Amino acid sequence: MSTQVYNLWKNTPGICEEIPKLTYYKPQNKISDIAVIIFAGGGYDHRANHEGYGYAEFLSKNGISSFVVDYRVHPHLFPLPLNDARRSVKFVRYYADKFGVSKEIL
Repeated sequence: MSTQVYNLWKNTPGICEEIPKLTYYKPQNKISDIAVIIFAGGGYDHRANHEGYGYAEFLSKNGISSFVVDYRVHPHLFPLPLNDARRSVKFVRYYADKFGVSKEIL
């Protein structure tokens, strides 16, 4: 398993102290062209990172490509977290060939 971190935005919209990121977990023994995009819980107040990264590691070890989104949370308000979520799906679709995943199932 290897990981690669990407910035979601070239110019992050809104006021932002942190840069939203997407971490790609590439499986060594890929079994499918599906991908899972993970948004760790926290109710827009915080990100429960142990959820996101733990699931991604599990999926990657089992041959599935996965992505963890470090989206904006408090004090950033709606719609900024939703914009990050939408952007992450578009990002994975756009680079689907690079990641070896299917655009149709995203």
